[in-house]
Amino acid sequence: MFKNLKENVLGWRKPPVTPPSSGSSFNDNFDTGTLNTNNWIISNWNAPGGGIFKPNMIDMSHGMLGLKMIQTVDHPYGSIQSIGAEIQYAKLCGYGTYQWTMRASSTAQTPSARGNSFSGSVSGLFNYVNRSATELDFEIEGCRPNIIQLTTWSTTNSEQNSSYNMGTPLDAAFHIYKYIWSPGKVQYFIDGQLIGTHTKNVPSSPAFPMINHWGTTDPNWGGTATPGIDRWMWVTNFNYKPL
Repeated sequence: MFKNLKENVLGWRKPPVTPPSSGSSFNDNFDTGTLNTNNWIISNWNAPGGGIFKPNMIDMSHGMLGLKMIQTVDHPYGSIQSIGAEIQYAKLCGYGTYQWTMRASSTAQTPSARGNSFSGSVSGLFNYVNRSATELDFEIEGCRPNIIQLTTWSTTNSEQNSSYNMGTPLDAAFHIYKYIWSPGKVQYFIDGQLIGTHTKNVPSSPAFPMINHWGTTDPNWGGTATPGIDRWMWVTNFNYKPL
């Protein structure tokens, strides 16, 4: 995800407990009104980019998963504070097919409302473990809402990057994001269309499926902050099928 050393440099923390690997399929439509904490861990610690994740930024009131993000200015010093949301599946998962249905970060306060993207955010769908010993990413920057960033990591210093231009803002509608992770290869899809194939730095260790929405202040990644503009990321489904 964030360009290198999220834990060492930015202090992004993960849960201290390592649950067992998952050898079975899993599906969640996030439509019960509450997040099942037997299946999901809600982040309550540092986020990439210098912000934090808080459980109260999770919204389940619209029959799906909502992840809110806000940015404020710390007066009188002028520093930016970003508060976002993140959830992690409670089991490690290995090779298989991973699929999310998501509307990227925008000002839409409900899933069907009109909204606009703003600089200073990242919408992430990914697998992660142990300082990017395994990491596979879909990421959408608020400053580049037409672009899907695709990344595979096998260590914090070994990655393959590519991107795909949808030609239309990804915050304007829900899209289906899928990757198929197999030995030596990751295939990335949006709405059933293959948009990238990575064969370098493909990890092999099981990792946690995750969803997050976090703020940035970096013109080169996510964009400079936009204080005072509340943003939401909406997710209707996550599905995992092992190979």
